[in-house]
Parts: sequence; C-alpha cells; structure tokens
Amino acid sequence: MPAQFVVFSGSLRWLRYLVLLALLGLPAVQFVSPAARAAEEVPAATSPDVKNFLELLAKPDVQKWLTEQGKGPQSAPATTGRPADTGLFTTQIGDIRRHIAAVLEAAPQLPKDLMLAAQLIKVELAGYGPLKVLGLFIAFAGLGLLLHWLYLRATAGLGQRISGIDLGTARGRLRALLARLGWQVGALAAFALGSVGVFLAFEWPPLLKEIVVGYLLVALAIWAAAAILDVLLAPPGKGATDDAARRRAVPIADQAAHFWYWRILLAFAVLVLGWVTVALLELLGIPIMSLLIISYVLGIVLLILALDMVWRAPPSTRPVFGTGFLAPRVRKSLASILLVLMWLSWAADAMHIFWLVAVLVLIPLGSSLTERTVNHLLRPAGDAVSSDAPPSVAAAVIERGIRAGLLVVGILIVARAWDLDLRQLTATESLETRLIRGVFSAAVVILVADFLWHLISTIIDLKIAQAEVAGPGTDEEISRRARLRTLLPIARNILMATIAVVAVLMALAALGVEIGPLIAGAGVLGVAIGFGAQTVVKDVISGMFYLMDDAFRVGEYVQSGSHAGTVESFSIRSVKLRGSRGSLFTVPFGELGSIENQSRDWAVDKFTIGITYDSNIVKAKKLIKQVGIDLKGDPDIGPDIMQPLKMQGVDSFSDNAVKIRLKIMTKPGTQTTVRRAAYFLIKKAFDENGIKFAFPQVRVAGESGLAAAASQTAMEEKPAA
Repeated sequence: MPAQFVVFSGSLRWLRYLVLLALLGLPAVQFVSPAARAAEEVPAATSPDVKNFLELLAKPDVQKWLTEQGKGPQSAPATTGRPADTGLFTTQIGDIRRHIAAVLEAAPQLPKDLMLAAQLIKVELAGYGPLKVLGLFIAFAGLGLLLHWLYLRATAGLGQRISGIDLGTARGRLRALLARLGWQVGALAAFALGSVGVFLAFEWPPLLKEIVVGYLLVALAIWAAAAILDVLLAPPGKGATDDAARRRAVPIADQAAHFWYWRILLAFAVLVLGWVTVALLELLGIPIMSLLIISYVLGIVLLILALDMVWRAPPSTRPVFGTGFLAPRVRKSLASILLVLMWLSWAADAMHIFWLVAVLVLIPLGSSLTERTVNHLLRPAGDAVSSDAPPSVAAAVIERGIRAGLLVVGILIVARAWDLDLRQLTATESLETRLIRGVFSAAVVILVADFLWHLISTIIDLKIAQAEVAGPGTDEEISRRARLRTLLPIARNILMATIAVVAVLMALAALGVEIGPLIAGAGVLGVAIGFGAQTVVKDVISGMFYLMDDAFRVGEYVQSGSHAGTVESFSIRSVKLRGSRGSLFTVPFGELGSIENQSRDWAVDKFTIGITYDSNIVKAKKLIKQVGIDLKGDPDIGPDIMQPLKMQGVDSFSDNAVKIRLKIMTKPGTQTTVRRAAYFLIKKAFDENGIKFAFPQVRVAGESGLAAAASQTAMEEKPAA
C-alpha cells in the first residue's frame, strides 16, 4: 500500500477525537471505585432503612471489618422487584431507567452529604485548619520544586547535548526523543522525591496524609503529562527552538501544537483533580449516588472542553473524519453529537454501549495517529517533514504491530464491558461460542494478511521510488531500473490478489465454512469464464509473454499498428500509450501484434542535404566532419551522441542539386534534437565557406532571350569544332 502522507498540520488527522473520547471514557471507571460501583449496581430500594444499610456496606472501613470477620459484603436483595427478563434490550432499558431514577432521587441529598463530609474533616484534622493543610501542601511542593531546580542545574550539560543531537536521520530523531523523555523522567523523579518522598518520611494523621499525598500526586501527574506532551508536540514558546517542527514527534504545525498542548493539559488536569477529589470524598463516607452526581458534573466540564476543542481547533488540523465530502461545519456538528451521546450513555450507566462505540471510534483514530507519527520519526535521512516518500520497512513493521496491539486491547475492553469470558468461550462447544471463536480466528487471519500485505507493499514501493529517483548511470543500470518500474506494479497487484484470496478462504475456514466445495466451484467457474471470455484470457496471456520477452518498459516509445506512443502504465490485460499530441491509447495486449520499440540501445538518424553543382564536395565533407566534432564537444548534446556525424557520400543527383547523405548515431529518443542542432551548424559552416544549398529554380525567357542563348551556344561550339 503506497504511503499517503499529507501535511499533518494537515497531518494530525484524528488526534482531537482520540484525546477527547479517551477523556470522556476514563471518568466512567476512574471517578468511582469498583467497590462503590458494585454497590451502586444494586437496585434502588423504596425503604430508607435498606438504602442506609447499603450505603453503610459501601464504606471502606465497614467492608474491611466484614472481610476480617470472613463474611464479606453481601448484596441486599432488591425490594422493588426487577421485571422479568423479556429480552436483552428490555433488561438494559429497565436498568437505565432505574439508574436515572436513583440519581434524581439522591440529588437533593448532595448538599447534606457534603456538609457531613466537611464536619468529618474538621473532626479528623483537629489542630490542622484549612490554611495549615494548604501551607503543608505548598511547603512540600516547594521542596519538590527546589530539588527539581537542583536537578536541572546538575544536568544542564546533558540538556545541551540532547539539543545538539542531529535530527537529520531516523536514528538521531529516535535517540533525541528517548533522551528527552529520559531527562524529563529524571526531573519528575526529583520533584516526587522532594515532595511526596519527604512528606511520607514523617508521621501524619491518616486523613491528612491522604489529602496532601493525593493532591501532590495530582501535581506530579499534571507535570508528567506536560513533559510527555512537550516531547510529542514541542509547542513553540515552551523550550522549543526555531526547529520545533523537526523536534516534534507528531508532525503538526506550530499553531496546532500550541493549541493541543494547552487544551489536552487542561483537560487532563481536570480529570486527575476530579478523580482524586472523588476518591477522597469516598473515603469520607459520601454515598455512592452522591459520588456519581459529582462525577457527572466533572464529566460535563470535560464535555465542554471537548466541544471547545472541536469547534476552536486550528484550521491546519485535519478534521476527524477527513473524508472530504462533508463540509467542515457538518463534520464538527457530527463530532459534537457523537461526544454528547457518549456522555449520555456514560451518565445512563450504559457502559457496554459506551465502550463498544469508543473502541470502534478510537482504534481508527489511534491507528491513523500512530501511522503518521511512526512514519514521521522513521522517515529516511534528507526527507522533508511533510515528504510524500514511502515509509521504510521498519516503520511499516512498527506501525502495523502497534495497530495489531490496539485491536487486541480493543477486543479485550469490549469483552470486559460485555462480561464475556474469553477463556470460557474456548472451553465450551455451543453454537454461539463456536461462532465467536470463528470470528476471533478470522480477525487474526485478517490481521496477519494485512501485516504481510503492508510489508510487501512497502518493500515494492521503496524499490519503485529508488528506481524513479536514481541518478544517471550506465545503460545497463538504466535498463534495469526501467524494468523494475515496469514489473513491480504488476507483481504488487498479483500479490495483493493472492493474499486477499488466501486470507478470505482462511477466514471462511475459521468461521466453519467448508472451503473445499468453494475451491471446486471456483475451478468450474474459471473454466466457464475461460470459454466465455476468450478475448480477456488472450489479453492476459499475451501480456505475460510480452513482459517475459521484455518487449517494452514504462517510459519507452513503441509503435504497434496504428498506435504509437510512450508507455505510461500496465494493467493485467492492457497497456496505456501516450501519443505525441497527448492522446492516451489503451491497447489490449491481444491486439498489439508486432512491436516496434524505438527506445532501446541506440538510434541511427540518416538524412540528406542538397548543394549546387558548382560546390566543392571535398570541402563540404571536411566541413561536415568538423560539425560532427563540434556537436560531440557540446556539453548539452555531446553526451547523447554515440557516433559522430559523418558524410556517407553522394547519394543521388537531381535536376538542380547534388544530394549528400549524412549519418549519426545517438541515444534513443534524442535523435531529433541532435539533428536540429546539426542542421544549424551545417548551415552556418556552409555560409561561411561559400558552399551553396541547392533550391529549385525556373528560367523564363522571350524570343530575344532565345536568340541570344542560341548565339551564345554557337560561339561555344566553334572552338570545339
């Protein structure tokens, strides 16, 4: 598959939605702990006592005590009575309705729950007021910043060496990327050691320790995200030099890099800050439904940030769908609807649908982003940032490997969301399990076929590109490159068809379809098609023999019957010829017949000129020889001349001229240019040396003119008598 590399400021094709959907998906599993989520899954009870009992069971200290007693928290039976399962969709709709009703019922209790949490904090942190807690946080964060500053001072030379790494080669780019990442990790470790490490070295009240450590980890996580984004996007104005685009791992314009750096960092800060806050509120005994309401509010903030990214993204950033047949405003509207629907599915607790849609959207986005980034980092030395050159083999292998990994992760996420036990599926032998196993096996076959095809296609594209951009060489090298440009596209089409057919047959076999009858039926169908389409078969077979005989190549000028032109391309049954006037002829191989190839080895051009009868032929021969020497010494025309211009002698006599025959041997396709230059020099040399060109003349005379001519003839004949 040829590489398609459009400018990725123009090149960050689906980055926005890869980030946005991930941000909206993470809160669904992070804002609320698994234990609290399990307690929330119990149907809402109408009795307040039962509800209080369930909330008590959700508290961590109660669960710990029950675990120590060897009993474990047990889910209370539902008192409302779930309707009988009449179907999958009916059950899911009922669960969604009950979840929404429970959230609406718990909403009025949220202020009271928050006040109780505040009172508990005041009791637990007796002697540590809010200002003292804030002061502790600032003090230990400042200590971490001090250690970070010392680390930067100590490694200043290392930073300069990293900046001096040559980015002109793929190895240099990877080395610089890993070095910057390692340097950033060291800086993060210094901050963590100076803040969290020193804080944990002292004894503190348990709740105070949880609060301070939690928010120190928030600062550390935001710092880590900023470091990773700085390596990937290298935004201008944040430690980036004028060659920020060359240091950037993701090929994107400066304006887009600045936009995405700060938007992603802000969204990530909201995410981790909300995550830690909800986790701390859960420790304080806030009921699960109140925690969910807080999580949904934080999710709305993330949704607003996501919509802001969609509508205010720089024009240089390619839209998510990138198909080109939708207007930008329509694409943004569709993306906004998708984000809102995903948030609603999360808020309605339809997580299986949420993760299914998220995976179906995220995998193409992640694959596209991976392809652009890997090809950008591993582009050959000397290629521009936005080069359209085909990717290297290493880039193809890494990109397809990452894509396969993304697919596997997506399958595991969907299986977990839909409560599918993959191990159990391999052990049972029901119709459904066999079908699911077949689908997985077929997916593996398709992945392997895609990887193999992409690898082969990349190798062929590289060979074609090398043959097209190679400089001048010997005639044998030029001939070999032309043959590669001719045969490799055909070989690629044949391999693509072969891999596709084999992959389809293996996938059908994995699904339990008997492929033996299919192969036999295909053979019979092939015989029938062979009889009914003899012309097509003749064209295909004739084309194979033409290529085996090396009758013509791409770029050569050939003539066959009434068709003549330069060979532009091949298909499996025809050849395309571009005529001298720009016409494109598509000629089936079966109609070509004998081929006159005018672009092989050499070309001999023979032409004649006429001089008057009174001209000195010997002198003309010497002048023509000198013209041949001058042509051979010309820096523009000389390399195309294989044998110099020479006069073969007098070819014939006409009424008014002596016909002189000339000959010159040139490289194929250059004889016309050389002949024109020879005409110009011959005319100039003959004029300077009194050699006259013959041209037709007509004499008209009256009666006096005839008498004068007769007397002149008589006077000339008397001496002879």
